[in-house]
Amino acid sequence: MQPPKSLILPRLIKQQAGQSMVEAAFAIPIVLLLFAGCAQLIQIGIANIVVRIAVYEGARQAHMDGGKLGNGQRVAEDICKGVSSGTTEFTSENGNYTVTHQLKALFPVVKNIKVDHTCPGYVFEAGEKAANDPDNN
Repeated sequence: MQPPKSLILPRLIKQQAGQSMVEAAFAIPIVLLLFAGCAQLIQIGIANIVVRIAVYEGARQAHMDGGKLGNGQRVAEDICKGVSSGTTEFTSENGNYTVTHQLKALFPVVKNIKVDHTCPGYVFEAGEKAANDPDNN
């Protein structure tokens, strides 16, 4: 003997609601992880652009000060603070200036992200035949 149809329908609706809750419990963390990963990729892309600008401006400042790295370091740090509060290093080697920024991510999906760029110092020298310029051989 089967139960009346009025008792089957509420039981079926309750089973559907439970299944939806379980599916949501599996789907929500995956969607949040995808969102955090996309946000971090965007932040890394922006940091790449900002560090490129920071190395150029820091190298320009250091070159204008006769190779002193103090003002270049300050300029690079000020520019990189806009993307994250991580540490910024400004170094010079063989006439090339390098900025390395330790990125602090909004959502740390990947930790210890370093963004670095190098700017050759000869780009700031005046004249058509700048020293060390590979294009002017």
